Amino acid sequence: MPTYEYLCEKCGTKSFKRKSISKRNEIEICKCGQKMVRLIGIGSSFILKGKGFYCNREKKKWNIKIN
Repeated sequence: MPTYEYLCEKCGTKSFKRKSISKRNEIEICKCGQKMVRLIGIGSSFILKGKGFYCNREKKKWNIKIN
């Protein structure tokens, strides 16, 4: 799930919300009652997990030659 950053233009409060892509257009309300604005640029990260992503750990097992 992507993380979105929101900013309240009235009081300056920032918040981070994890939402599914289908719910990204839902309106966030600040604790002061104002509508929050979604900021651009933070919702595009991912984490690689599992075997096979790191060649340095598995090179002997998989017999990989690195020049």
